[in-house]
Formats: sequence, C-alpha cells, structure tokens
Amino acid sequence: MHDPPRLQLRCSSGAECEEKNISSETELETANRHIADATRRIADLKALIEKQRQAGQSTQQADELLAVLEQGLALMIDHRNTILRSLDC
Repeated sequence: MHDPPRLQLRCSSGAECEEKNISSETELETANRHIADATRRIADLKALIEKQRQAGQSTQQADELLAVLEQGLALMIDHRNTILRSLDC
C-alpha cells in the first residue's frame, strides 16, 4: 500500500504549516458535503411534514426524526468548525 498524497499548507501569516495528509477528498470537503446533504434532507423532510399537516395526517414521528436530523446537522457543523480551526495555524 502506498502513502496518500501530501499537501503543503500555508498559514495566513505566510509561514509553512505542518504537512497534512490528504486523500482525493479532504476532511473539510467531506464535512461540507455531509452538511449540504443533511441540509437538503432536512428541507425535504420539512416539506413532507407540511404536506402531511395539510392533509390532516399525524406528523409526530416525522417531527421526531426532524429533531434528530437537526441535532446531527449541528454536530456536523461543530465538526467542520473544528477542522477549520485545525487548519488555521
């Protein structure tokens, strides 16, 4: 097995940062993709809940799922912020 490619990062001050291992998709790109996907799923679920409400159907389980998805999204955003802080030398 061979080593993943490496990327030399530069701090905002222009100094070289410690080398970071990267693959074809960086941790930050992955986090951003997960956040975008979760945001889309939440929007889709909210639209479905509204349709259910208008049809007079129960939305209890969907509302509970929505709360869990929103909590997960908040954790994803926190994780992305941690990644961003680690990249800020």
